[in-house]
Amino acid sequence: FGDAKESMLNDDDDDDSNDDAPAQGEEEAKEDRAPIDKAVFAEAVASLRTTENAAADAAAALFHLEIEKQIALHKEKEQSGGADDRRVALDATRLREAIRTLEPPSTARATTDWDRKAWSVEESAAEFAKACEALRLRGATNVAFDKDDDDAMAFVVAAANLRSANFQIPPQSLHDAKGVAGNIIPAIATTNAIVAGLQVSQLVKIITLKMQDKLASDFREVCKYVNVPRSANSYGSYVTCSTLDEPQPTCYVCRSAVVDVGVDLKKTTLRRFVDAVLVDHFGFAEPAIDVGDSGVYDPDDSRLDANKALPLADIPNVRDGALLKATDYATDLELTVVLHNKVGLDPDEFPNGFKLLKANDDEPDGDDDKRNNNNNKKRPRDDEDVVVILDDPSEKKSKKTK
Repeated sequence: FGDAKESMLNDDDDDDSNDDAPAQGEEEAKEDRAPIDKAVFAEAVASLRTTENAAADAAAALFHLEIEKQIALHKEKEQSGGADDRRVALDATRLREAIRTLEPPSTARATTDWDRKAWSVEESAAEFAKACEALRLRGATNVAFDKDDDDAMAFVVAAANLRSANFQIPPQSLHDAKGVAGNIIPAIATTNAIVAGLQVSQLVKIITLKMQDKLASDFREVCKYVNVPRSANSYGSYVTCSTLDEPQPTCYVCRSAVVDVGVDLKKTTLRRFVDAVLVDHFGFAEPAIDVGDSGVYDPDDSRLDANKALPLADIPNVRDGALLKATDYATDLELTVVLHNKVGLDPDEFPNGFKLLKANDDEPDGDDDKRNNNNNKKRPRDDEDVVVILDDPSEKKSKKTK
């Protein structure tokens, strides 16, 4: 409603003089009508943003003057089904009087179910004026619609009901209109339902394997990656699947979640350790660190902020060989870091200031050294890791030994 240029009142009507002359009765009937002026409409609508209590003029322009203009110009074609017969211009005097004297339904709240009753034309006009003034006082050029914004919702319902009255369409209550505005049934019935169904199908497979004591041996053969592409594949299928990957021996999620990290404890600050090791390398989002029963780092605990700028060696209980338990509350990941004091790391070889070490050994050998050097580079987060929890991890280890 805010753009006056899109109104039919701004259509050129220079050729109106060529129209057939109206009958004498029609001329007499038009004498009592308020003059239809493009400038009046444009100014009235534009003033909603800047002028106090301008809703009465805007309502008269939107729901009376504009409709009269449409009727007068016969904008709709005759073969459109007789829409002109249904169109009614609301009484401008009636709208102004309602705005001036009537208390809006949201203010009066005469009954407990005021929002479930459809508002009359007068009530909608009063609510329209109240909402326009409330939105104007916000001082914003544009206000984004939000169904949980009471002023925005009241404006939409009141304006829609007044426009419905122009076309003799039954009005809607605030409650019903809010349900339409927040309607997400199509999303629930499609995307979420498809994903949930595929998840349940995989769960049924896991339960079946568990009941048959074949979870460890046949898991990768039965459960699959399931993808739903945008278009059908060459076989005409919209659901495709692929074999699960083998657990990666170098992945801290797939293997035992204990890593040995070498850093210079006197030069590396806690903040640097968190950013370089936990966030950039291991992909933590909101890490927290504990040493034993003591908290060392927590983004939500201001009492630990002083530790961020301290070198690791100056933090109580943090020393060579210390076990740091890192927890990511955003992804529910846990990691135990064994600290090793490594002085003089080559900045060209280890630009992030740390070195991943072979478990229980300060110096890795051969291929492990290359792997650690590669791991020292920033690693993108991998959302395709598959975590398989077995009832008896020792059973799996014994099979590998054989």
